[in-house]
Amino acid sequence: MRNFYIIIAIFICHSISAADLLSSGNHLPMPESIKTKSTNDDTQNKQTDINKKVNFYIDGAKVSRSEFKKQMKKITLLEETKSAYKTENGGVTEYDAADSSGARYRYELEHGLDFENYNLWHIPEEPLLNVTTPWQISLRISDDLVISASIKNVSEYQQYLLFHHNCLQPFILNLLNEKTGEIIKASDLRDYSALTDNATETSFIVIAPGDSIFIESRPMIKDEDGAYHLKWDCFNFEKLHPGRYSAWILWQSSVDRWQDSKTREMVAPGTIWLGDIESNKIKFTLPVN
Repeated sequence: MRNFYIIIAIFICHSISAADLLSSGNHLPMPESIKTKSTNDDTQNKQTDINKKVNFYIDGAKVSRSEFKKQMKKITLLEETKSAYKTENGGVTEYDAADSSGARYRYELEHGLDFENYNLWHIPEEPLLNVTTPWQISLRISDDLVISASIKNVSEYQQYLLFHHNCLQPFILNLLNEKTGEIIKASDLRDYSALTDNATETSFIVIAPGDSIFIESRPMIKDEDGAYHLKWDCFNFEKLHPGRYSAWILWQSSVDRWQDSKTREMVAPGTIWLGDIESNKIKFTLPVN
């Protein structure tokens, strides 16, 4: 019973009224562990007392105190939406919020007897920056017939990308023979029995705003019979005869959650964009000699 009253006391301390929030400039409540100066501002697990750990998360990824504080300063409370509820280990207070661009957020203060977690989530139902996709795929070819592709985060927010499980949703290269109008069919090298495996958290990488990564870089290889072949991601193109070609990438983002390695439950971080993207098109010639 004593522990129950302690939990209720902690819960009440975190349940700040909307009027209090508005009187402080309409900004969301900042955790005391952020306000308190520290000799190590980037410590991710800050102990407010000997037994309590404080963690900061943005879209499920643990971040430093300073990074969390920087993001929090951009966000404003929407006073009409706030909820609080009790959990098995403590309580959670939730706030709906937005930034100056109109992007929506959910801010959670999760607390128990030995921990405090501060979570900031982008709300996926609201398109970031009012654009159809946060991604841009660029395809290019060098003079020595090496085809390369990269993907860039063109949004203002970090994005999760399923990258280390590529054969689950590959970046599909399309080749068109411009003389015949034929789309060249590639051999699919994927093991479909393995595609039943769920992605895990390690299957994803986080791409910061404005950053890009290489998807693939592969050369056209000339065979003894004068034709060419190309191995691209999980696919193999063979018998590419000399001539004029065009190429582009199609990619479908269809996986927005991963399986927790311990609980085996599916986890949705909340900011994985779903949809189809097509890259720019390139044209090139496979020479006879």
